[in-house]
Amino acid sequence: MVAMGRAPDVHYAKSGDLSIAYMVFGEGPDLVVAPGFISHLEVTWEEPSVVHFHSRLASFRRVISFDKRGTGLSDPASHAPTLEESVDDLRAVMDAAGADRPDVLGISEGGTIGDAVGGVPPRPREQPRLVRNVCPARRSR
Repeated sequence: MVAMGRAPDVHYAKSGDLSIAYMVFGEGPDLVVAPGFISHLEVTWEEPSVVHFHSRLASFRRVISFDKRGTGLSDPASHAPTLEESVDDLRAVMDAAGADRPDVLGISEGGTIGDAVGGVPPRPREQPRLVRNVCPARRSR
């Protein structure tokens, strides 16, 4: 289990020219937490309710959490990322963390990113199970 109040080490995955910050904690089957609009890996570990949530997940899963490009500890972005860039970032984190077929917990727009990662070539074999949390049922145009 994650030590209460102590943030796991931060690692970085390369996605194109950008570095995407991520953390890995817990043991068990892989679960990627795809964040919503904004996130900050270190700051979230200062919030007791988030630490409790992550600690519970880590009691039965290997959790991989990341900051999307332009947020938190990841490199700044020069523009709002496209869905394809966001999928590439998620895949870069999965590869760097050694997660071949993780389940995905998508929070807000993270649900859309998780939804897309299984169906976009070149890796249709991924087909992760998706657990959505407060995200739209489908993308709007």
